[in-house]
Amino acid sequence: MPAPLEIILLAAGQSRRMLGSDKRLLTINGTPLLRHSASLYTNAGHHLTVVVGPDDHSAQSTLTGLPHTIAINPNPQTDHSTSARVGLSATPLTARGIVIALADQPLLTPDDISALIASFDQYQATKIIIPFWQSQRGNPIIFPASIAQIIRDNPAITPRRYIDARPDLCIEHLATDPHFTRDVDTPQDAAALLDPISPTNNPHFGVNR
Repeated sequence: MPAPLEIILLAAGQSRRMLGSDKRLLTINGTPLLRHSASLYTNAGHHLTVVVGPDDHSAQSTLTGLPHTIAINPNPQTDHSTSARVGLSATPLTARGIVIALADQPLLTPDDISALIASFDQYQATKIIIPFWQSQRGNPIIFPASIAQIIRDNPAITPRRYIDARPDLCIEHLATDPHFTRDVDTPQDAAALLDPISPTNNPHFGVNR
């Protein structure tokens, strides 16, 4: 069995477009989305670091019982690149690959992640693997540990800037379904992808995040 990878799960967003609901705590098949996303990786034995905002006790309690490390982004109102850097700083970067993943992709399956990792290993863990559905770029993205180290050590470089600057190091993983490109940003997304939003299945309904 291949050695586990290091997963950085970005979960510090404030759900500004969700009209008062914390999307991470909305449920899919009765499980909070954040826990569902984290379990996708921990169940496969990967090492998980979850990036959350300061004093984010709701998110942390949702992960109780799962093997993980918490990293705090002190400025959760910033974009994903800040959370990615926080996660990289909290990760030992000793695995052959570092996965930067989002916490709001409910359609992803173990088979999707296994196929993505297989593409990474096909190139001997030397290329950045980016999933695509048709012409749309998705997530998560796998970085070789050596490249993750370069990004971590250079504050001016974000994962996106590195990808844009080095297309020669990037490989497109051509997905067979749209799972990599579907996430939850709006109530309409939640209605299509998650359980119905209500105070009954989401105790944090109405709480601004």
